[in-house]
Amino acid sequence: MPTIYVSSPTPTARRRLNALRALKSVPPLPFVRSVNPAEGTAGTTVALAGRGFGAARGSSLVYFGNTAAVNHLGWTDKEIRCRVPRGTSGMVNLYVVTGVGKSNAVAFKINP
Repeated sequence: MPTIYVSSPTPTARRRLNALRALKSVPPLPFVRSVNPAEGTAGTTVALAGRGFGAARGSSLVYFGNTAAVNHLGWTDKEIRCRVPRGTSGMVNLYVVTGVGKSNAVAFKINP
């Protein structure tokens, strides 16, 4: 069996290792896997399934286009329940914004 020698890391290698550790500690962006139902009128309860939403809502928001939902019925790291806000209609992008960043967009139709 060959002998493997390990030397002390160089300053550059230590900086790269520290950068890698820092990247691993950053949580992933929120991700919306599904929205149920896929359309509704203002006031309709919508369930978003995914990951990275955070254990509690805090200052995070769900957006229907440029309009934030104001009535949140439940919030966990993997599911959000909220009501479709008033003031917008048609096809919109639904997404979640947390302290980590903005999720992917999912198409949602707001009926008049």
